[in-house]
Amino acid sequence: MPELKIAAFHDVKKSLPTTIQFIGRFTRDKFDEELGTAKVIINRAGLNVEDELDELYAQDNDWNDLVPIISETKTQKEVDFQETIAGFNDIEDFIVSLHTLKPAMSTVIYKNHSQAWNPQNFKKGLTNKESYEVIKSLINDEKNVLVAITAQKLRQKWTDNLDIFDLSWNFYLIYWDEDSKLLFIHSSDNSSLHENLAKSIVGDTAEIIDGKDGGQIFRCLGGLDRFKLQNVGLVQLLGKLIRFQMSVGTDIEPALSRAEINRAKKSHIFGVGYENGNEVTIGCSYKGRIWSQIRDDIDVFIKWCRKIGTKVLDASIDPEQVLRGAIVPKSVAERPSVFPVCIDWSHGMYQETETRYKFKVGEQLYDFYNSELCLINPSETGNIQFGIVSNNETVAKFRLEIYNNTSDSFLILESQ
Repeated sequence: MPELKIAAFHDVKKSLPTTIQFIGRFTRDKFDEELGTAKVIINRAGLNVEDELDELYAQDNDWNDLVPIISETKTQKEVDFQETIAGFNDIEDFIVSLHTLKPAMSTVIYKNHSQAWNPQNFKKGLTNKESYEVIKSLINDEKNVLVAITAQKLRQKWTDNLDIFDLSWNFYLIYWDEDSKLLFIHSSDNSSLHENLAKSIVGDTAEIIDGKDGGQIFRCLGGLDRFKLQNVGLVQLLGKLIRFQMSVGTDIEPALSRAEINRAKKSHIFGVGYENGNEVTIGCSYKGRIWSQIRDDIDVFIKWCRKIGTKVLDASIDPEQVLRGAIVPKSVAERPSVFPVCIDWSHGMYQETETRYKFKVGEQLYDFYNSELCLINPSETGNIQFGIVSNNETVAKFRLEIYNNTSDSFLILESQ
């Protein structure tokens, strides 16, 4: 019988770096030829460890360097979160555990012209308070954060009986940045801008930051590289037949061109770009809402608000110019006369672990992690040629052709 060693790890999300280190020690007391190569099997169902695994699996990376970096980042994030949670009082009596809250990064922002911060007035900012079955809130005075959960009774249309109703649950996360005098209100109720709530907490001088008076809200899009628009809503200032126009997808250049001609007003914008090398999603509306596709803990929300607040207050960011560098994809009928410098896999392939992809060329299988794309004899003219390279061998060659009459492109397999 072969010699075997088996170990099981629970909650890999919290201890991935420690797990990897332990696996190394697990097989260190015997040579590989005696014990064999260590195998790691991870049940990824329900685990959000994509980035860590991708980096650890990447070729030529030194785990001795990566593990401390990953461990330090995760540890610091957890420390910051625990410090924020510790600042709340009576969390044991709250409706849900604060550890289970995963708010979306979305907010409306109110400017205040004083240092007022009265979170205990939260209940005063709710309309029709008699219709609420539940109003529970927690306050962190050190971080200036309020967490609240409400349940409002909704009467049924088919009866006048007041004892028959549904409960509409809503979650509120409110952060007051004392330095910038900005109040950030996040709520699962997106039907309101929560003006009454803002005035009850920071006073009647609360003023929402929106797209009026120069479009200050659109400054949140500043500082993004390779920003690609995915959703643009426009309100026509001239004309009566069309008041609102929305463009969704990648082919939105004609809509933007018409908007410039007709002097349209931006209603909302959403897109994907890069900031400090990290992919970010960001959107904002003329009425004053800012949102992202990220969900995370309370402490991450606070840091996200601070970053957004810094941008909207930055007078050097011109709201009318933030979209000038946006990438607007368009169809081409012929190849541009430019020299190709690189070719890469679709971005979506990097979102999964490498072992999920294999390439079959003839009867041979090639792993994604051990394969790459390479340009073949690149030039400024002619069809673009590239190949799949595995183990320093080109296993398949392709040719990209663009047809003038259809504006379509085709990949042709030249050899394998």
